[in-house]
Amino acid sequence: MSHKISVIIPCYNSVKYLERSLGSVLKQSYDNWEAICIDDCSSDNTYEVLLKLAYKDKRIKVFRNEKNMGYPIISYPLALEQASGEFIFFLGYDDELSKTCFELLIKRYEELNDESIDIIVPDLLFYYPQNPSKNHELAGIDNDENTQSMILEGKEAFKYSLDWKIHGANLYKSSLVKKLGFSWGV
Repeated sequence: MSHKISVIIPCYNSVKYLERSLGSVLKQSYDNWEAICIDDCSSDNTYEVLLKLAYKDKRIKVFRNEKNMGYPIISYPLALEQASGEFIFFLGYDDELSKTCFELLIKRYEELNDESIDIIVPDLLFYYPQNPSKNHELAGIDNDENTQSMILEGKEAFKYSLDWKIHGANLYKSSLVKKLGFSWGV
């Protein structure tokens, strides 16, 4: 398992979430990753906390937009320029990963043994510790269990993720994401 994962985390006023989100990346059983954190000119001390974490772990790279872009996801193009991994994983600043997330994604990629696979889509659990009755899982296309093991072509899967027919917490081949890019009207 030598495939490097670039984890892209756009941040804005996210200091209260970083311990859980970035902390879950730091605790991964699979350690060949880099975290690319882009601060969107937070008004709290998000940027300073990110710099401290980067000082402690060289796999964390921190960048800051020159001005607030109004929406953290607009930072994706800047993050993609910095990404050196074979794979990209987008993580929301308030999202958390299971300890074996990256290990299982890479294991699945290697089991399939097909270089043409562009995206691995894991099941996703929406977890609400304060209100467990709201917990629910998202899997397959439009949460249809019959589509959980489908193999989609990269462009098709990427388009599904843009309008949440499949969730966006996927392992993407960097080459696909960089080729298709993002356009947010900026």
